[in-house]
Order: sequence, then C-alpha cells, then structure tokens
Amino acid sequence: VDNQAPQITFKELEPGATLSRGQIAFKVEATDNIAVQSVTYSIDGEFLAESLTPPYGITWNSVTGEHVIAVLVRDRAGNFSQGEPVPFRIP
Repeated sequence: VDNQAPQITFKELEPGATLSRGQIAFKVEATDNIAVQSVTYSIDGEFLAESLTPPYGITWNSVTGEHVIAVLVRDRAGNFSQGEPVPFRIP
C-alpha cells in the first residue's frame, strides 16, 4: 500500500522574483517513493498545463503584472502534494 505523498520543489524560481516578458519556462523536481503520475501547474488560480513525463516543466507566455504559480503533484496511488505557491512579477 502506497500512502506516501510525492514531493515537489521548484527549480530556478525564487519567491518574489522578477522575470522577463515573453515565454517563461517553469520547471519542478517531482519525486515519489514509487512513481509520479502528473504535475499540474496553475497561475493566479487558473489551470495552465499538466506535465506527465520528466522533466516536469511547462512554458507560459507571460502577462505583465504580479502573479502566483502553484503546482500539484500526484502519484499513481492517488496521493498528492501541493508545493508552496510562489509569487513572481513580470514588468
């Protein structure tokens, strides 16, 4: 029985960072004791994309303003973890 939740860590994104306009690549490191099933990204509470295979990353066409990205990782047993939402800014 797998009752252990997967783990998630943002790569190359610090809270409060100012990012360039244009296409932005977001990457996370997702791990699980058995297998990660999916990584779901949302920005400002809106679904953005789902990544099903490593490396778990997506690209976003940025919009000027203050934003928050959140990530949810699920394993094949249905366990999940949500990383701490990360605020960032696009000038």
